[in-house]
Amino acid sequence: MPNPWTTGTAFGSGSPLNAVTFAGAPFSANRTSGLQTISDGSSNTLMMSEVIIGIPGSSGASSSGVYGDHRGDIYNDDYNCAMFMAYTAPNATIPDQMGYTNFCQYPNGTNPPCNANTPVYNAARSWHSGGVNALYCDGSVKFAKSSVNVLTWRALGTTQGGEVISSDQY
Repeated sequence: MPNPWTTGTAFGSGSPLNAVTFAGAPFSANRTSGLQTISDGSSNTLMMSEVIIGIPGSSGASSSGVYGDHRGDIYNDDYNCAMFMAYTAPNATIPDQMGYTNFCQYPNGTNPPCNANTPVYNAARSWHSGGVNALYCDGSVKFAKSSVNVLTWRALGTTQGGEVISSDQY
């Protein structure tokens, strides 16, 4: 199966920033990893970050209720809920890709930008001016600037990428 991140268009067709190689993560679908698997170092590996809770809209009613923007929904294990990806920088103006029209409620109130495209991803987002608070695998919480270089942010999102990152880079 081809890697969907190597053919994305979030940064413009053919941009090298679209190319993403998976280099491990503390959490992934139905799997967790222990600290011993984080070869990049726990102080240089993101565990979680703030995300903005989407205000539900009224489109897409179903027998199980009303679909809506489910970003930030911690009681839902669907994609784009309580997770973020380091594909885009924190508070990116690039829309989150929700995969389904019913899950993207934008514009709606204060919801961040989104669309129904795939592959799906959410940016780390907050209402703080200039960045997000992020929890690292060593238990520390640091403020990451929205202006962080997207390649540095992606490197912080890996557990086994082999990157050496100084805290002044984010």
